[in-house]
Amino acid sequence: MKDHAFGNWQVISAAECGGNLACVRWCGHDIMHGFSHISQWQDAPTNYGFPVLFPPNRIADGTFCFMGKTYHLPINEPERGNHLHGIALREAWEYGECGGDSVDPADGYTALFCDRLCRKS
Repeated sequence: MKDHAFGNWQVISAAECGGNLACVRWCGHDIMHGFSHISQWQDAPTNYGFPVLFPPNRIADGTFCFMGKTYHLPINEPERGNHLHGIALREAWEYGECGGDSVDPADGYTALFCDRLCRKS
């Protein structure tokens, strides 16, 4: 887990827990229901933190277009024919260099927050 401080804000990110935000504090006060130990998250990942749910929501037929390019994702909600967010929830990410503000789903799931979190291949 990695601690980030910005003025009155403190954020703890957990790359090893799907790029999850483990804690967000303002002036020492918790803003969200976070976790302080990875074991808490491992026992109940949907109860703690703020996960990166990319791509968001449900993608009909697992296909979407972004900036003129079509992307195809696996159908993981077959009863509805959708790709459902959260497939990277339990995957380990790693910290990398911050390299701009654009996201290309073709080169991996990416979240830009404090430092850049990149999905491990």
